[in-house]
Amino acid sequence: SDHDQEAARVVQAIVQLAGGKFVGKTNLFKAYYWAHRYFWRYHDGLLTRRERVVRMPNGPGIDDFQRLLVAMESDGLVRCDPGDGGYTPHVFHLERPVELSDAELDAITKAVLLIDGRSATSVSNESHARSRDWREGVNGQRLDPYFDEIDERTLRRMDRGLESVNNRMDDVFGADPR
Repeated sequence: SDHDQEAARVVQAIVQLAGGKFVGKTNLFKAYYWAHRYFWRYHDGLLTRRERVVRMPNGPGIDDFQRLLVAMESDGLVRCDPGDGGYTPHVFHLERPVELSDAELDAITKAVLLIDGRSATSVSNESHARSRDWREGVNGQRLDPYFDEIDERTLRRMDRGLESVNNRMDDVFGADPR
């Protein structure tokens, strides 16, 4: 699907911008999440039309990643040396470079630099602390990385605005009997 191709393109770009080799599936997931946030923050737009970010125990992850990875490997985009689930991490290798817009290059580079050289525990802890959507969600639930870019003050103002609209609707149409 187009959404799979968009997600694959971002993963491919992360590996490319890490020098053609990216170590660690957890770190890849966090780079993917942060690339979306940075794109929104610095370029006022969506990196992909459907982010494919879901809540996982160790922070935001890529939805249905195993299926996506199999497709990427069969298409010759990346190759993965799987980890052992313990001390040996997954290692992703770039097989085919991807062209990026200046905005994509900027946002994805920022994400890769944020993750570079850090442990999976460190990047997971940071994502827990800085993702409101992750903290309020349940495992498997879709997360919106762009929602996490809204500061608390703006969010409270939006909530008050919605409450005001709901009160006006109740005045006009009557309160919801639920």
